[in-house]
Amino acid sequence: MTEFELIEKYFKREQPRCRFPADMGVGDDCALMSVPPGMQLATSCDTLVSGVHFEHGASAVDVASKAMCTNLSDLAAAGALPAWASVALTLPRPSRSWVRQFSNRLFALADAVQVQIIGGDTTRGPLAVTVQIFGMVEEGMSHTRGGAKVGDRIFVTGTLGGAALALRQMKRGDSPDSECLRRLRTPIPRLGIGRAIQGLATSCIDVSDGLNQDLTHILRRSGVGATVKLDAIPLPAASKKLGMTGLDLALYGGDDYELCFTAPESAAAKIAEIPAIMGQITCIGVVEEELGLRGASARKEIANLSNRGYQHFSSTEDVQL
Repeated sequence: MTEFELIEKYFKREQPRCRFPADMGVGDDCALMSVPPGMQLATSCDTLVSGVHFEHGASAVDVASKAMCTNLSDLAAAGALPAWASVALTLPRPSRSWVRQFSNRLFALADAVQVQIIGGDTTRGPLAVTVQIFGMVEEGMSHTRGGAKVGDRIFVTGTLGGAALALRQMKRGDSPDSECLRRLRTPIPRLGIGRAIQGLATSCIDVSDGLNQDLTHILRRSGVGATVKLDAIPLPAASKKLGMTGLDLALYGGDDYELCFTAPESAAAKIAEIPAIMGQITCIGVVEEELGLRGASARKEIANLSNRGYQHFSSTEDVQL
């Protein structure tokens, strides 16, 4: 199967549910898209590599799920509506069965959120997937990392640390908790919550590299500090049984793809009214004037949190689980 046969057979198809149909999609050198008046284009790009972002031998369905959902999570953090995606797929060999499963899952997820696949690339090499996602957000309404204010409350969606726990269990040869494994392989992009907190949130980020590191990005960009109530951090049931280890996985693990956002205390009532079907939202701390990120619990005094989190090019090994 040649590159062009692969594209024609598996990646060129009609998508009637697109929210913002492209002017020109798959089949030309460039896709052409128009941005509606009053909207801004939001875009993000992530590469997933076999053995780094998903295990060697991962199913085509799981690879497609993670590639699409992690990118959608970036749009959720911006409060944007999904619009288009381009996909670059690197394969060691063009297995018809693998590519068929991958493309079917990719298009199913795209259709579910009204995203149009507008192009991309295929090439030979170690298995990797790059997705560039595009979305629309009303002018001046996008969430950024730089707007947190002293006195704001800090919120997170869902639970944290489950994906890191599943990875830890697999690396140790243990059977991973089923719910944590699902979170690792198929994260849930919080698109609904990202839209619902428009006009309420002062800053937002998706938690991909551990709560400690990603919340610190907000604090540094905003020029503020914070104290997090460690006992309030929501953990999956399997992590709660592990005590401090479960908490460490939430703080310093990664791959959760939940949202962490700040909002004034006056917005808490409206945030509480966001439908539960969109996902759990928990208040875990407060933004403060003193720089740095601190943790507090009923069992120990306030202390600065370790400056750890997942980094691809870190020289220290303890950031990777």
